This record gives sequence, structure tokens and C-alpha cells, in this order.
Amino acid sequence: MANKFFKTANGFVTTPAVLRTLALLLVQPDHTVAFSPIAVDYHVLIAHQTPETQHQLWETFKVSLGVDGMIAIRGIPGFQKLREQALLGAHACMAQAPPRMQSVTLPDGTYRQTLAAVSSAFSEQAIDHGSESDACRAWSETSDRFREAIGTSLNAFVKHLSHAFGDDVHGPLLHSVTGKSYNTLEQVVRSGERLEHFHSYNLPEVFKPLTDYEGRDTIEFHVDQGVFIAFVPSVLVDTLSKPVDSSTPHGTFKLKSADGTEKDVHFQPDSLIIMPGDGINHFFNARRKGLTFHAPPHAFQMSASIPELHRLWYGLMQLLPADAKNEESGLTYGEIRSQVVGLTTSPEESSLGLGCSRKLTARELMSTCSENQMYCWHRCMNFTDDVSPQACAAKSFGFNCTSQFDQIYLPKDGHGDYNLACTNSTELVSARPPVEQPTAACRGWQDLVSDPSYTHRVTLSHNETYFLWNVEGDGKTVHGKMIHRGLVGWLALGIENIGGEHNGMNGASVVMGHNLQGSSRIGEYRIHKSMTAFRHWKEPLDPPALADAAMTLTNCYSSMVFKAQTIYGKPLNVSSGTDRLIWALSRNAYVTDNYGGYAPYHTDEVGDPSQRTRFRGKVHLDFTSGAMLTTTTAAITASGEDPQQGEDTSDARCVMSSSNPIAMLLLASIICLRVF
Repeated sequence: MANKFFKTANGFVTTPAVLRTLALLLVQPDHTVAFSPIAVDYHVLIAHQTPETQHQLWETFKVSLGVDGMIAIRGIPGFQKLREQALLGAHACMAQAPPRMQSVTLPDGTYRQTLAAVSSAFSEQAIDHGSESDACRAWSETSDRFREAIGTSLNAFVKHLSHAFGDDVHGPLLHSVTGKSYNTLEQVVRSGERLEHFHSYNLPEVFKPLTDYEGRDTIEFHVDQGVFIAFVPSVLVDTLSKPVDSSTPHGTFKLKSADGTEKDVHFQPDSLIIMPGDGINHFFNARRKGLTFHAPPHAFQMSASIPELHRLWYGLMQLLPADAKNEESGLTYGEIRSQVVGLTTSPEESSLGLGCSRKLTARELMSTCSENQMYCWHRCMNFTDDVSPQACAAKSFGFNCTSQFDQIYLPKDGHGDYNLACTNSTELVSARPPVEQPTAACRGWQDLVSDPSYTHRVTLSHNETYFLWNVEGDGKTVHGKMIHRGLVGWLALGIENIGGEHNGMNGASVVMGHNLQGSSRIGEYRIHKSMTAFRHWKEPLDPPALADAAMTLTNCYSSMVFKAQTIYGKPLNVSSGTDRLIWALSRNAYVTDNYGGYAPYHTDEVGDPSQRTRFRGKVHLDFTSGAMLTTTTAAITASGEDPQQGEDTSDARCVMSSSNPIAMLLLASIICLRVF
């Protein structure tokens, strides 16, 4: 059989044998442009799937969602006309100034008006515009049909996506506070709310940017926080709610693919567009065995050539279940969203920010701070008697939101430890120098892991991080060794503070080794009960109770060894019982005693959020027998917590972790899967 072809925005590509029928599943874009998303026909999604066609959908999802981070559904019956009617009707209703409409002026001068609603996979609540005008009543009926068509299409899409990757996921995706497990993507989506927004963007004929945003994006590059975002191509209308010529430019929608390529995206008018959100990283990508989904950074810029025209747009954000628990914060996702609402000054403003990315929300929240507050690190921080514009001026200082390194925070900056301060600094936040990693082969690594002088060992991160130990002859002392393949800024292992904040990290007692870039040290520390930044708990136990403690840094590995009966005064349950331990390390930067004391977040050299689960976790051990009861990802950090980030955890049962041959035979009979 001859190879089939499918069409992309950049030309024709020959499919391999496994994709012979892919052309039957894809709707071909009409024009060759910089980039146009791969499209799946609606009728394929609702038809009965054979194993072959299901496999073709799986291959399609891998390319569109794993590389591009975007897919389109086309062929929804009557959708192109319904989309136009719904967006034109939205503008006609907004022209009546309905009471429930919100508005905001964006930094480039664009004026945005919004009508919002909340729905689910089962039902759509009516849009509460609060108007009795004929235009709004007529639009209510049209928008209901439009939203129903979108809901039906999304449910069919999610069902196939969930089935396609169902066997490629480790364990439950999420857990609720009541113990319920969300095992599939479809279950997650069916239990989460959907935020829906109709937006009208208008660039006045004469305007002045609010700051220095002239020529910059209307909405800067960001990643949306939900499971996914779905939207339709925009429609341009005049002041009478009449559509304008389709050739009139709407503006530029830009996307960054998985390889970092920036693309200008062209949409077909009958498309429903779907993009993974950052929520995918927190609960789905971390459980995948193979290809991960790409949540694409994207931005939009209004066209300066359309003054007095209105760009109408509809978008839907799929949220995580409100009762699902974010293990790092200890809160449910519903509680986290409530805290976002608390950062705004009114319920109306909160509806604008709940589904947005961290950075987009930040830009909108900046304008909500009161006169005695300043926006700093994702929140409005209060002035104090000692730190305020007036108090700092009296000391001949300026006033700003700064890092502990006296660098100035901007809303684009992510994780860190930022506070209001009196400062004359003008230096912007920049990354600390990463720990230089060895480039030569790590010879002897396997011998190190298999060191026969230790009876027991447990894998903390496969082929990267291990904990080896013996129980001394007194039956009370643990002789432990933690090793990592590569060079660390710090590494730590200790006793979980069960019930403590951040999944038992706060208040935990740990043994911690520091790489001071030229020297090293090891000590016992107790993490602060509420504040995670290292500067708040930097003083070690003095004198230490550890014996024979040392840290080693080579051109192959990092390790720390110690003998202990207690860690910062907390006894290890060696002779009876078990211990729930936490561990973590960082390659992101070196530890320093300067600037009040600093140790970086648990992550890799470049601070990739998707890699954090390689650098922290939990393990439940019986030191005497060598039994490993559970292995669970967890949160431990030596930096400041991020108020809007969370990663999920779940258990994997194992039998034994030991170098004893009989124990290893038992271990070989059961597969212990790390749940990352």
C-alpha cells in the first residue's frame, strides 16, 4: 500500500506505516501559514473506535500535544456560524453595559470587557449578565447552544485522550481530602469546574500605554494554570456589532513549541482550539511513563491598525477538582482558588483571575493593591512602620520589592524569597550561578551504589540518588550514607514532621550537607515550622549529636555520611518501630552564608519545574529489617515557598530494600514503581 500524506501548515509530510490512516482523521488546513494546528474531525471523536483508529488518534495526540502544545477540533456541525452568532451577540449585550460585566485597561492601552460563567462537564450555568435588555436576552439563548456544542466536543476529546494514555500512567493522578482517587484524566475533568469568559478587546483610536508597554504584547507570554484551555478564533466587529471584512487583521497570536520555536498561529474559523495548561505538569506529566504533554507559553498582541473595532473572543479553562489535594501546600485546589479570590478587592475581580496563569493574574492583581500596599511576589504586601515609601525616604533610601540579594522583583519572576525593603538597588532579579556538573564519565558509580560495607539500601531517584545504611552493634545507631550522581548545592535527609506544613517538611529535623563552592560542611537542622527559606532556620544544632559526619564532593558524585541515634534531638526508631523520612537536594546553585544565608530550591541546574520530583521525596523505612514500607514524592525545600505552585504525591508499595540475597529475590518478585 502506498504511503498516505497529511497536510500541515508547512507542507506535506510522508507518514510512517503506523500512521497510514492518519490522513482520514485529520482535517487539512486551508492555507499554508507560519503555523496552523493539526486538526481532528469531530465525527472521528464521536464515532466508534477500532483499535487501529484509536492508535492513530494516540499518534496524533503525541505530535499535536507533545510537540506543538495545541490541537484543533473541526467539523462540529454548524459551529462556524454558531461561533459568529455567539460572539456578535456577546458584543451586542456588552454594548448595553450589563451590571455583571467587568472591565480592565491592559498595559498597552487595550480596553477589555468580560462576561463570565462557571460550568462543568455535565452542565452549563447561564451567564449572569444581569441585564433585561433584548440584546442580552437573545444572546443568552445563542450562547447556551454555542457553549453546549463546545462542552459536547470537549467531553468526546477528553474521553479519547484519557483512553489513549490510560495504560501509560503510574497510579492515581490525584487524591481528594476524603481519600477518593482520581485515576484517569477523564475523571479529573468530569469532577472539575470550567471557567468561561467572553472577552471584548478594543484599542481606542487615541490612547497612551499605562507604562512603557508601547509596541509590546497586549498579553505577554504565559502558561495557563488549568488542565487545559479551549477557545475559538476571534471575530472583529464594529460599534454596531456587525462583522467586518475577514481580511482585516485581528492581531498576532504567538506560541512557543516544545523546542522553544516561536510561531505565529493561524486559526480556521470553524475550529475549537485546545491547549494543555500548567495543571498538566502537576498531576499528569509527573505520572507518565513516556511522552509528556507540552503546555505552551503563548502571547497576544492587538493590531494597531484596528482602532475603534472590537475583537470578540471566547475561552474556557478546565480547573482541577476543588476537593483534590495539592500535596505540597496541604490545601485543596478549591482552597487555593479561594486564596486567589482573597487577593482581589471584589468577587467580580476574582472571576477574572482564577483561571489565568500566574503571570497574567499577577498583572491584573497589581492594580488591586491598596494605597498602603505594594505588589510583591504574587500578592499585595502591607507597608510597615520601618518599611514604607515614607520610612525609606527618611533614611535616604528608595523602596521596592527585592530578593535577599537586593535585586528588584518584577511580576515575570517566579519562585523565590521576595519582600518589601528599603533599597537603592536598580539590579533586576537574576539566576544564581548553577552548580557546575561533571562532564567526564562517572566511573565506579555502580560500585558506590553496591558498596558491600552497607547492608541496606533504597533508591530515592533511579540511577541518581540512593540511601545506604547499617544499624550499629548497639542496635540504636544508624550509620547512613546518602549519595547522588552529580554535584549538589546541598543534600538533606531527615525525619518528617507528620502533620507539619508543606507535607511534613516544616518542623522536620534533617541532616544537611552544604556545598560552599570550595568547601563543604554537614550539620543537623530543624526547618522552621512555617517559613521555608533557609535563612529562617540556618543555625545548626550546636554541639551536633552526629558522629563521623562528612560530606564528599568529587568529579563524579556527591555524598554525605553520618552516624546518628537522633537528628536535632528527635530520636530515630531503630530498635522498634519505623521512621517516615524526607529527602531532597539541589543542583540549582551553591549554598552561601552571605545575604543572610541562602540555599536554593530543590531542582536542577536550570530550575526546570518539571524536574523537581527528581530532587525530593519521602521514604518510610524499618531501619533494622531494611523494609521499605512506602515510597512517596513529597515537598522539601531550602528556599521560599511558591504560593501558587503545587505538586501531587501518591504511594507505591514495596517489599524490601536490602543487599541480602534472599531479600533481593523477594524484591525481584514485586515491581516497585516510583510515582513521579
